[in-house]
Amino acid sequence: MIDFELEELHRCDDWHRLLGGYQSLLEQQVATAEAAEEFDGWLPRLQTVEGIDEDALSRIHGRLIAWGFLTFRLAGRTAGIQYQISPAGKQALARHAEPVGCFHTPGEPRRVLPDR
Repeated sequence: MIDFELEELHRCDDWHRLLGGYQSLLEQQVATAEAAEEFDGWLPRLQTVEGIDEDALSRIHGRLIAWGFLTFRLAGRTAGIQYQISPAGKQALARHAEPVGCFHTPGEPRRVLPDR
């Protein structure tokens, strides 16, 4: 992982918020003693995250996967796609506890990376 990737995650509220959502879900799963015995570390896809437009979630998932902060697997028909925070994602969350704003300067419109 390069510093640029970490800096972009730190600057982008939505990316950081989604990754943090997976971290919270992971902590909830592990905290449940019964589930912890069966829990393999893979999480269901977050369909909603407070503060993130639902239409942007797919794009944000893709960015986090492309930059190595999130991994995924196809778990079958019933479970669908499952996710894990990668070691790089865990490191990034530990390194940057709070995001500071993605491509945004106060007084200017918020800019986001274009879809490719």
